[in-house]
Amino acid sequence: MIIDIKKSSILLKTKISLRSQKYYLYCVYHSPSASDAEFLNILDNFFDSISFNSTLIVIGDFNIDLAKNSFYASKLNVLINKYGLYQLVDSFTRITKQSLT
Repeated sequence: MIIDIKKSSILLKTKISLRSQKYYLYCVYHSPSASDAEFLNILDNFFDSISFNSTLIVIGDFNIDLAKNSFYASKLNVLINKYGLYQLVDSFTRITKQSLT
């Protein structure tokens, strides 16, 4: 199910039931050319609107470099903590001659 598409940001949702457990899987994409401020606002509103009574898994490409000490990296970390989420990826996933992201 597509939840929201706004100016290069996409949120998709699916429910997974395994035995008696329910999981909600959300896939997030934020275009690097789109506004980080708008994306974080959309994400905050989205998390605020959902129920956290089942296991929540969020995957995707946020295109905000958490390795940098930037305003939007800090805002994303605050948002992650606000909703009791945590980052599992702890190393760079894209390595080129020009960047590590």
